[in-house]
Amino acid sequence: MIRPYEAADWDGVGRVCVQTGDSGDDATGIYANDDLLPAIYAYPYVVFEPDLAWVVVADSAEDDANDGDVVGYILGTSNVTAFVEWWAGDWAPKFEELLPVDDGWTGADLEVRSRGEHPENQLNEIVRKYPGEFHIDLLPEAQGHGLGRTLIAIFAAALRDRGVQRLSIGVGAANQDALAFYRHLGFEELGREVAESGEVLAYRMGAQVTDLV
Repeated sequence: MIRPYEAADWDGVGRVCVQTGDSGDDATGIYANDDLLPAIYAYPYVVFEPDLAWVVVADSAEDDANDGDVVGYILGTSNVTAFVEWWAGDWAPKFEELLPVDDGWTGADLEVRSRGEHPENQLNEIVRKYPGEFHIDLLPEAQGHGLGRTLIAIFAAALRDRGVQRLSIGVGAANQDALAFYRHLGFEELGREVAESGEVLAYRMGAQVTDLV
């Protein structure tokens, strides 16, 4: 079942973010703090624009053991620029509170953490042309039922009602299934994140809101 996000879903959203955080696979225990990925890719969005977040909850008819658990979500923002400005002033203190650094943090941990320390790096010409942005994650038990397409249509309709015409999403290059899914929906490649070695790390995919509703 899909329903609007509620404050009580906070932990469930964080759990799904972590369990899909390794290019779709479980990232639990990969980083020094399991709140690292949600503090960047999930929590700030449901604080900034909670009315642009929906969750998928397990249906007791299909899964008695997990009845009511959050097994997926879509969340995002209608304006990346405004979101970044809010993050710098309002989310930054909460980010620090969630992620205290100690000697157990590795260089890899700190590198990921730096993304949350510098939200301004999200700003570029692409997000100015495609101001809407979303993140969508589904646990394996919620996949293969058409929920991804439905969630994106719900999110796109909400953006359309706000007068937003374009939206985008970042997709890790290793997540080929997700890239194929977005291309099938009509998303086009807008840009790439490339390492110094020339390896493509991620793609920015974008679409017209009206094409997704």
